[in-house]
Parts: sequence; C-alpha cells; structure tokens
Amino acid sequence: MTYILDKHIYYCPDDGSIRLNDGTDQDVTLLTPVPNRILSLLIENQGKLIGKEVFLTQVWDNHGKMGSSNSLKQNIALIRKILDRYLGKNAIVTLPGQGYLFSVDITVEHVEKKNVDNPSVPPPSIAPRQSDSDKAAKRRIYSGKAHESKIWYGLLLLIVGCFIFQLYHTLQFNSIMPTYTLDNEGECRIFSLQEYQSPADQLQIKSRSTETLRQLKLSCTRDDKYFYYDNNAAVNDARGVSRLIMQCGDAVTKEVGCVTYRTNR
Repeated sequence: MTYILDKHIYYCPDDGSIRLNDGTDQDVTLLTPVPNRILSLLIENQGKLIGKEVFLTQVWDNHGKMGSSNSLKQNIALIRKILDRYLGKNAIVTLPGQGYLFSVDITVEHVEKKNVDNPSVPPPSIAPRQSDSDKAAKRRIYSGKAHESKIWYGLLLLIVGCFIFQLYHTLQFNSIMPTYTLDNEGECRIFSLQEYQSPADQLQIKSRSTETLRQLKLSCTRDDKYFYYDNNAAVNDARGVSRLIMQCGDAVTKEVGCVTYRTNR
C-alpha cells in the first residue's frame, strides 16, 4: 500500500520512503522504523485522535521496545519537519494532554505500490497492434537504456541500505562507529563517515556536506547531529554519485528515530 499526500507526495509504509511525484528519484527521505510506524498509524486514522498510550503500545510495546512520552514528542517533531519540507503546511495536529491526529486538510489517496512505480506517467491507453518487427526494433532501442537505469538504481538502493543498516546497528547495540569531525555549519554538527587523508580532503568533504544540507533545506538545532557519506571518490560518472545525510538527536537512544536523506548530484 502506498499513500499519495496532497496529490504530489508518495509515502510507502513498507520501506518508510517519502518522495515527490515528479517521475525522478532525486529527493527521497527514508524513515527509520519508529517514525515510520508513527506516521503510518496517523495516516491510517486520518482525522481521528490517537492518544499517547495507543502510540506507546502499537509503536513500541508491540515490537518489543520501550517508549516514553518524550521519545514520542521527539519523533512527532521529526515527522513534522519532514512533512513540512514536502507539503509546506502542518500535517499533524496536537491536542495538548490528549494526543495527535493527521490533519484532514491533507488529501490522502490509497494506491497499490505497483501503480506508483512510475507515478508521473499515466496508465497506457490501448494502442494499435504492432507488428513483431516493430516491437523488436523498439526493444533494441530501449533495452540498453532500461538496463543501464536498473543498474544505477540498484547501486543507489544498495548504498542507502548499507548506510542505514550500519548506523542502525550502531544505535541498537551501542557499538562504536568511526566518525570524523568535519566542523560546524551554524548550529549543525557534521561528522563524516569517510576518513579524510588530508586537510584539503577534509575541506572538500565538508563543502559537499554543507552543499547537500542547503540543497535539502535542512534546519539545525543544537541537539542535532548529521552524519554524511558520499561515493564521490568511487564513481567516475556523475550520474552514479549519491549523497546521504542521516539526522539524529543529540541524546540518541534505541527509542529515538533518525532519518536519512538521499540526493543525487
């Protein structure tokens, strides 16, 4: 199941992805499990008030985790920030002391995932029957491009998956992930997951990370940390360059979600 929000945002609870309906894969946000379950619960019950105890039970207890009012508030704030960047308006309404609900001002449509693999392209109309030779010719023309696109898309998904798994594993089991300080950008504390070999290399990675922050229009608070990674050094073709930023709170625990942003250069 995939949800279309305000006719131009696609949200898929199966993988926690949020993306624009522009036919490209340039701006995708991937939610980690906790905020993904919260958003899915809100949308499934649009317009209905959901109390704190319901969230704690369905988002944490039913999955063998321990939640709290504070962690719920932090994740709601995180989801609000993400949706505001895509929708430009508040999607989650707070009723103090009672709970939260997904705003009825946001239109929500339900579609099967197979129908949104290429959302910007309308369903094909019935065309005149083509000869076998015409079909073979078209296959020869497009098969090369389609194969190349699948390779790039597969590589990007692999990079995103590895990045999320690595950081989630670190948060879950309190293991140590090597990070390298890049410097601050305003209130943003930015760390690289790539080891730089020289001060010049550090400046280049810092420049790319701050450029990505501005491109994604991400705001910072003193409690935020950003972990940056790109495959710039490993890819010769600019079409294959992918940049990832994971935003996490300062007091990171197993119950607080992080969010990953990915963009192609």
